[in-house]
Amino acid sequence: MSYSDFKTLEQINSELGIVIKDENKLYTHIEPLKLSQLFVEIMKVAFDLAIKIDTEMARQSFIVDNVLIELKRHVDISCG
Repeated sequence: MSYSDFKTLEQINSELGIVIKDENKLYTHIEPLKLSQLFVEIMKVAFDLAIKIDTEMARQSFIVDNVLIELKRHVDISCG
């Protein structure tokens, strides 16, 4: 199966036997960030487009790129 065939965590568990344990407290000390309203509004449209187009390129362009741009607003990440 390809990555895009999996739709839920339950499906991953039943088909691959992978159990996701959420008791790991590794990042509990990190406070959640407030997302910009612009990011939230863009993602409402971008996610729907990515799902409708249904290609890896669309998901990268509409979802991943926008997440990285929002991340850059909050964390000093390298751009090259």
